[in-house]
Amino acid sequence: MSQTQENGFSPTPLLDDILAPRKVTNDFRWASRSWTPSPYFSRGKPRDIKEICQQVLQSEAVVKAVKEVAKMEGKEDAEVQKRAQDIIHEMSHNFHLYAVRWFGLVLSKLGKKLYTSIFVNKEKLDELRSGFERYPVIFLPTHRSYVDFLLLSYVCFTYSLPLPIIAAGMDFMNMTGVAELLRKSGAFFIRRRFGNDILYWAIITEYVSKTIIQGGHPMEIFIEGTRSRTGKSLPPKTGLLTSILELVRTREIPDILILPISMSYDRTLEETLYAHELLGQPKPKESTNGLLRALRWLGSQQYGSIYVNFGSFISVNQYLGLDTLYPIDDRIFSKGVRDMSIQVIISHQENIAVPLFSAVATVALTEISQGKKSITLQQLMSYITGFQKLLTARGLSFGYPYPNESLDKNVQYLLTSVHISLVTFAEVDQRVWFNVDEDNEVIACMQLQHYSNQLVYLLVPFCLASLVTSWNRREMEISSSGAASFEDLAISPNQDHIQQYTYFRQLFSEEFVCQRGVELMEIMFAAETWNSLVLRRDTNSNFSIDPRNLRCCLKRALAPFFIAYWGLASTLMQLPDPSLTPEPLEIKAFGKLCQTTLRDKLGRQMSQYYGALSLDCMNNAVMSLINSGGLARAKVPGSGAPGFVVHDMNQISTMRTQLGKYLCFVDLILNTSEIPRNEIEMDSDSTEIPRVSC
Repeated sequence: MSQTQENGFSPTPLLDDILAPRKVTNDFRWASRSWTPSPYFSRGKPRDIKEICQQVLQSEAVVKAVKEVAKMEGKEDAEVQKRAQDIIHEMSHNFHLYAVRWFGLVLSKLGKKLYTSIFVNKEKLDELRSGFERYPVIFLPTHRSYVDFLLLSYVCFTYSLPLPIIAAGMDFMNMTGVAELLRKSGAFFIRRRFGNDILYWAIITEYVSKTIIQGGHPMEIFIEGTRSRTGKSLPPKTGLLTSILELVRTREIPDILILPISMSYDRTLEETLYAHELLGQPKPKESTNGLLRALRWLGSQQYGSIYVNFGSFISVNQYLGLDTLYPIDDRIFSKGVRDMSIQVIISHQENIAVPLFSAVATVALTEISQGKKSITLQQLMSYITGFQKLLTARGLSFGYPYPNESLDKNVQYLLTSVHISLVTFAEVDQRVWFNVDEDNEVIACMQLQHYSNQLVYLLVPFCLASLVTSWNRREMEISSSGAASFEDLAISPNQDHIQQYTYFRQLFSEEFVCQRGVELMEIMFAAETWNSLVLRRDTNSNFSIDPRNLRCCLKRALAPFFIAYWGLASTLMQLPDPSLTPEPLEIKAFGKLCQTTLRDKLGRQMSQYYGALSLDCMNNAVMSLINSGGLARAKVPGSGAPGFVVHDMNQISTMRTQLGKYLCFVDLILNTSEIPRNEIEMDSDSTEIPRVSC
């Protein structure tokens, strides 16, 4: 029996390593083998792409859009029709199996060089196979890396499943040669933004509809819209999905099956690039030369394993209640699509194999925030064992690069072979050192934050419950004295705690995507799970859990987000009276202004909380305030860039005060200072980070 089993933990069930056979057999023979996919839905004989494109251009919707645009712009129909032909030519895929075979060969060779394993939940995939024949299937995978783009095609090719047609951004069009190979592998290219362009909307809607019904392929769409630079789930984008689901609403087809897919990585290829982008540096343009240079460098690195898991099919007809005799009005339909898209994100979270290094990164940031530079392996494993317990309660588990090895052996592998740029494991004294110094501390901390986020967003109920229930005299005495019984650290939410929990859950709704209206169940579940962990010590584990340290870590894990939102509110409150300056503020430029504010206010403490400088975090805070009415959307004059105006300064002031109270409290508890609550000074008009007055 493995150590993992002895400790009562089971690693991720994704036990089929599709990379293992590639290490012992000929890649060319595998890629060029006779390949027949399992049956897939099609209305009539599948059409080739030329027929589909012709049908799109001749469709009633596109013909109507051509006439409308010609009339609005004062042009001939033929001129606008030529524009429509150019759009469909730019957009459409040109699927050929030989291109997939070629990519299969290349990905096999790259995969063996970069990764230890690619784990796939084959058992779940086999359960889903029969659904591909009944109705059209839409793959909705997570999006964490460029690797996602062809990974699913590689999995489908391996298991002889129908290969998907993939929605891709126009960024790839700059990659000479590669763009055409992607197109022949099933990619169709969509502009990032096309606003109110009625011609483009008509073409993309018709193209997607006809490809789904008559194309003979599943369709793959990244519902988050773009790669998640932060490592967390992004709020779903529903534009293209809405067009697809209209096919069921209008009864063109009886149903569509949505398949959420969760993909995670021990190490993200773009980890350094993401850190720079989140700090505000422009994203490099995709190019073939850039890709080749990157591959040469990547070839010298180790990236651990990849984990692919599948949710269950979601029937559009059943979920949206479209099987009734009565039509569904636009408002109800739109709400149903939004709810379904959130459910897809939740399915991603429920089926993700959590990267094990995310636990290491979370602990590292906690220690760094307290001025420490290393931790013993024993202490690290104590934290990770605690995280594992909390994940297990949610039905989740860490991904193990080596499933037959123990938890600590897997951690040591990641420390010594995969993440050597961020941590150093000294085997002699069994200490883990954090590779953060003056030369690289900003980028290194942003990279650690990227990995930490992949755990924290799944533990938010425990983090928030630990935070909002902590303000009591008894815990301050415990922290000051250093002595605590396990019962003293139990969580007992009262009505005030529940209100605070609900407030922060809603405030961070863009940051941590979740189902709304279940806050009471969440905090009670978190309390019950935590109390079970605290009160029932596990004597079977090799690594004992220290509940006080674990709770400290859970609270500090949210500090970068609290600081970022506090900094944004503080920056807004420093602006002139919005009634005197109603000029819209550009969201992107304002995020950089918030970064400057935080650097000024935190000073030397900034080195402990670099994660708070994430522009993604600033953008989410703006969107949260827009959703709650504190801000209002507006276009920036001249550029037309997305912006906002202040709508309710009282709401922003309240947000700042609430965040400041808990930032102050975290410092109070973790500095082990016993100070009565009434001696804590917080001036809501101050622009300084809240401090405890001793």
